[in-house]
Amino acid sequence: WDGGKIGGRPSWLNPRDLPESPLRCRGLCSKSDDSTNKDGTPLRFIVQVYCPADDVTENEAAFHRSMYVFACPTCCSSSSWLESDSPEKYSDCVRILRCQLPKQNEFYPSVGNEDDYDGDEWRKHTSEYWSRTTKN
Repeated sequence: WDGGKIGGRPSWLNPRDLPESPLRCRGLCSKSDDSTNKDGTPLRFIVQVYCPADDVTENEAAFHRSMYVFACPTCCSSSSWLESDSPEKYSDCVRILRCQLPKQNEFYPSVGNEDDYDGDEWRKHTSEYWSRTTKN
């Protein structure tokens, strides 16, 4: 399993339970009076980090865990946004999603010995695999 990914499309840990619609900014770009995009600018995928927490938290449901960071390209590139001293404005322009799975799950083998499984079983976590099997 790799540690993460930067840019492109997320490689969803659980490809069945995805966000139902594009994530949208709730920041300044969607609140300005002259905004043509009242629903907010679609957020862009920035980074994905694989960070299992079962050993630390003793949470068996977090054997596999990934964090996904999305940010608004409009708000995050605006100099007024960067100079703002209001932390609330930052949180409206960035969204972080978490996905976690237990050790026994329908997507990944529960042991790390690749010789015990056919090759396709271990390739299910790659973005290439899910780009063939999902719309996103």
